[in-house]
Amino acid sequence: MVIEEEKDIKPLFNYRPFTKDGNFIPSQEVEKLKQNQFFVIDGQQRLQTFYIGLKGSINGKILYFD
Repeated sequence: MVIEEEKDIKPLFNYRPFTKDGNFIPSQEVEKLKQNQFFVIDGQQRLQTFYIGLKGSINGKILYFD
């Protein structure tokens, strides 16, 4: 589930980007968005795992699909 927020407005809540290695990134607070954004409000953990599988690595090992 996502919520769309429009450019040049203050988002409803703090946010953090996805990581490529699963490391924790603290939430960020911004005064206004530089572009339209979709924020994940449910299912973030599942999407983060999928993103690491496609783009990243974990424990120094690159993940891939065979």
